[in-house]
Amino acid sequence: MIASNRQIRRAAVWGLVLSFAFLWTHDVAAQGQPGVAGTISVHQADAYVETVFSEAQEDAYAGAADIYLLLLGQVGEPLDESERAVVRRHVARMLLLLPEEVTAQVAEGNVRTLEGRLREHWTLKPGAGAVLTAWWRAQDSLPGTPRHERLEEHLQRAAVADRRYASRYSLTGWDDRGLIFVRLGEPSIRRSVMFSDPRLLSILEKTSIPIRLIDFPDNEVWLYDEFGTSAYYIFAKLDGFYTLGSSLDLIPKPLQLVSGRRTNLFVTKPPPEKTAVLFEALRAVYKELAPYHPDFGQAYLDIAEYVEVGEGTEWLERGFSTHKTPPHLIALSRISEVKAQETRETIRREETVPPQRSAVLDDVPLLPMAARWARFLDPDGTTRTEIYWSLPAQTLQTPDSPAYDRYLMQTTALQRAADYTPRVIDVHRQVVRAAGARDPQAVVPVQTLVLRGDTAVYHVHVQWDQYGLIGQGEATRKASTDPLQRGLFRADSLAALDARAGVLELSDPVPVTAAFVAGLDAFPQRRPPLQPYPFAVVTEQDSLGLYFEIYHLAFGADDQTHYEVAYEVTRRKGGLRGLLRGGKERIAARTSYTGRSRTAREAIVLVLDDWAEGEVDITIRVTDETTGQTVERSTYFVLATDAP
Repeated sequence: MIASNRQIRRAAVWGLVLSFAFLWTHDVAAQGQPGVAGTISVHQADAYVETVFSEAQEDAYAGAADIYLLLLGQVGEPLDESERAVVRRHVARMLLLLPEEVTAQVAEGNVRTLEGRLREHWTLKPGAGAVLTAWWRAQDSLPGTPRHERLEEHLQRAAVADRRYASRYSLTGWDDRGLIFVRLGEPSIRRSVMFSDPRLLSILEKTSIPIRLIDFPDNEVWLYDEFGTSAYYIFAKLDGFYTLGSSLDLIPKPLQLVSGRRTNLFVTKPPPEKTAVLFEALRAVYKELAPYHPDFGQAYLDIAEYVEVGEGTEWLERGFSTHKTPPHLIALSRISEVKAQETRETIRREETVPPQRSAVLDDVPLLPMAARWARFLDPDGTTRTEIYWSLPAQTLQTPDSPAYDRYLMQTTALQRAADYTPRVIDVHRQVVRAAGARDPQAVVPVQTLVLRGDTAVYHVHVQWDQYGLIGQGEATRKASTDPLQRGLFRADSLAALDARAGVLELSDPVPVTAAFVAGLDAFPQRRPPLQPYPFAVVTEQDSLGLYFEIYHLAFGADDQTHYEVAYEVTRRKGGLRGLLRGGKERIAARTSYTGRSRTAREAIVLVLDDWAEGEVDITIRVTDETTGQTVERSTYFVLATDAP
């Protein structure tokens, strides 16, 4: 029997899968052993990942993404020349996604510019693989799923770029279209300037200037509507490579009278025919680009002002008869204006368009979760993180989904170590009733999520999945397997509280109801159940307080603790009135306390009546008067006239 090409490829993939079963085991066994390198075959890993994603083998995506992270872990390790070329290509494909501080840890050399990252020499730093894998783990958009959807999306885009935008002139293996595609995904609009304008075709036929339609470069114009009018990209095929450039790159080089650089237009006075062709070419380009940006529309109107109906070069004599400025200088002026406009838009684009845009979260509507976190010190010396969350009840019902009387909120909290490796996953479920969902002031009862056991820098990522519930009693079930809506929250780079007995430590202040503050004295031996307030916005009608705990107070000579608590409230005023009055107001107060325990629980009531709208920062500073140690924590609110 003769096997087909597809059967051969499948057999090759299964061969790689069997190989990786060994490689994976070997890699896991080698973890933690110093000096162990090359525990995974760089070439086999690269071939496997490429095969899985180029053939869209969706069932294998999750495993291939894990293997890709193992491959990245080899970056910066001792490798042979061919292996270094493989990992260098993968790093080049990531550089435009990385923030500057991560790039600085990964590579050295000219990596600040697009040209430098892709076509010039740079070297990988030792240990860069650990930085890259940690960064990718941090990009996991959905911590409540076992897969890394964002990394899979990146590898899918890379496979598409390999197919559509392959080029041998770039370290990535793509032309500039591939780079933007992998960063931002499919554009909202994809067009090409076709140069089919009848007047341009007519003048090209009749002029003696050696410019023909074939001299105008192939091109593509991409727009990303979600980022505003500045998010357009013009690619022109120059010297066989699609290059990210400007509208002027769509004008053939011979028309630009190049003298070493394409930007040196009209070094000498050109023949009138060349000016005529240039004007018609510019008019044709900006006529097609006009719908994509107002600047292009204005450029078209400015250029068309000087071009009157006629054949050949007749309009030169008629159209410029009232202008003292020579035609080629008018063209140069228009071109200079367009260049300046595009330069401004490029700068604005770099400011508004993020380094990467993911579509992973597009399929499910996002809930407007209100969440705050606070760290406390447990008796065993570990840090306990409490997350308080709620949301407006009316947001549970959406126009696109049926209205249920009950919803299941499944909360998945993922604690990650400093390098973003998962440490603990907690899953909780609450039934939320829709009663009051039509009341704009009604909120879901505040829930508290408790995470324990942290001792160093850690990260907390939380995902909420909302499902409609049908049935009663034992027959209750989810109305569908897919969530109606989803909420996300993350707190990165949290430092565990200091557990050393001689070091003064302070919890984060928790916004609570004033009723809790009033009842705190009734529980001298233990903390009563918190009544937290997770919303960022408060009004003067809200009666709120702040609760916090103090640890490791020292006993004085009288066997008592003595400490001072200072409060500083800073309000950043909004609007013109706030600007005219200096923009900030400060209130400060301090009180001394005496106690009989090394741990103290304190609370204050916030009086908001005299405060106008604005952002409020509250800092609590505790000083141990016995040892002189000081520690402080802060929180914030937005004071408004309307309820959250």
